[in-house]
Order: sequence, then C-alpha cells, then structure tokens
Amino acid sequence: GYNGWRNGLYGYSWDMMVYNVDVAKVEVKVLDHVRREQFFLDPHSWTNNNKWMLHGDMLKQFAGCVAANMPDRHDNISVQMDIWGSLNGRFHQRLVDPNVDLLHAPWSPWLPVPWLLPLIRHLDWWRPVMVDAKRNTDYDLLFFADFPGMTVTNEAEDREATTTTLAVLEGAVAVRESLIGSGDDDGTVRLVSGEAMDVTGRHVVTTVSATPSCYVFASKTDSGGGGSEGVVGGCGGGGNSGDDDDDDGGVSTRPAAVGLNHRRGCSEACYEFAFRAVRNAFSALFFRTTV
Repeated sequence: GYNGWRNGLYGYSWDMMVYNVDVAKVEVKVLDHVRREQFFLDPHSWTNNNKWMLHGDMLKQFAGCVAANMPDRHDNISVQMDIWGSLNGRFHQRLVDPNVDLLHAPWSPWLPVPWLLPLIRHLDWWRPVMVDAKRNTDYDLLFFADFPGMTVTNEAEDREATTTTLAVLEGAVAVRESLIGSGDDDGTVRLVSGEAMDVTGRHVVTTVSATPSCYVFASKTDSGGGGSEGVVGGCGGGGNSGDDDDDDGGVSTRPAAVGLNHRRGCSEACYEFAFRAVRNAFSALFFRTTV
C-alpha cells in the first residue's frame, strides 16, 4: 500500500536516488452530492511539496483533510484527483484514476493500491527518441500518454504568432472543440499514429484505441512573433470518454493559425514535425552499436 511507481517504503529503497518524478499538474475536485455542486481546490495552498501526490496513503490522508475542513459538507462529498507526472523522462501520464472517490476508496498497507495507475512501460522505447527530438528541433515539446477511454481537456491561448500541433505517435485519439456549456460533438477529428493537426482554443482529446495512446504537443513561434514561446502548464480534465466537465484544468498550449473544426490536417510546419517524429521512431528500431 505504500508503493507507487517507486518501490520501497516511500521510495526509500536502495535505488531511490535514480527515480525522478516531474509532476506536471494536480487537480483536486470536490463533488457535493446534496447541493449538486462541484468545485476545485488549489492543492498548493494546503501543502508546499509534491511528495504526497506519489503515494496512496498520503493521497487518502489529503482527501480526509479536505473533508475535515468542510464540516458542513463532509458527510456528502466525494474527492477526486487528476495527477499527471513523468518518471525519469517518460511520457507524462496519470498517476491516479480520476474517477475514483479517494475519500472512500479502499487502501491497505498489505495490498497494492487498486486506484493508482501503472506506468505505461511498453512506451519506454520512446524515451531516447523524445530526448533526441527535444535537442534537435526548434519546437517546444510536451509529451503525453493516456489510457483507453480517458479524456483530457486542453487550453490554447489566443496568440496568432504561435502554432501548436498535436501529433499522435502511437494509438488513436479523437479531438474535438470544447465549448463551455455545449455538448455538441460536431467537428470531432480522429487521428491515428503518424497523423497530426493544428489545434487552437479549448479542445478535448480522448484516447479511442484499445491500447494507451501517446502524443506530443509541439509549439513554435512564427518569425516576427516576438520570441519563442513554448507549451506551458500541465493537463486537465477527467477520465470519462464522453464527459466534458466544465472545469478549468487543462494543458495550456499555444494556438495554431487554423482552428480545430476548419480542416483535418495541419500546416507545413506540422507535417514537417510529424514526418521527423515518425522517421526518428523507425530509425531507433534499427539502431546499431559498435563493439
């Protein structure tokens, strides 16, 4: 019950020094079932470190602390968390099932934590490709992996000088524009491995393949745009494939010149990046070492 991605009590095993988790984003959502309300808490106003985000027992303690500080609500609330992290340079992925009520979730020191999500290890071979891509491109890159059926809501700021591209590396995703208060699914675009498109505005990415998907947000400021601006922030929003909660969480990306619903595909720069990513991926399969 104390183990997460890192084995050993709170990670204090012989190899603890080789583990590094980069937490991109944490979202704490409270649902009041009597008042039919939901709201989000700033986790950094409760504690100034990220250690608790990596361990099941501490996540349970945090949820209990939230309930204890809401005495007028604590009997009728659920606490859900959506936490994204990257272990040793892997894809950023969820640490916790965002649909589980952590306040009432099972936990035992003698059993694995069922609502902690596993590392997506079959994507580990992408790590050298990701490192090489970051070193050899003018794009600002942010890599994500997600589980089948889960959804992430992304935010793109309105800056015309910057192009943001979503390129799928493995699996398949459905991308659609997300208008607050609208349940319209028009404009959904399906992308599979090797395909890419420009994105702008508030959009939702759902993994629709039977296996986990992985994709990259690539951001580049056009010449004359006043300097380089990268992909910032973490990622947001819920784990249900059909759900579009009106939450404020999201990967903060930069907009493309072409809106999501205008056309399938992307700009010349988008195709250039997608081609380079696929080429590097296949070249890694045939990498040879000199004895």
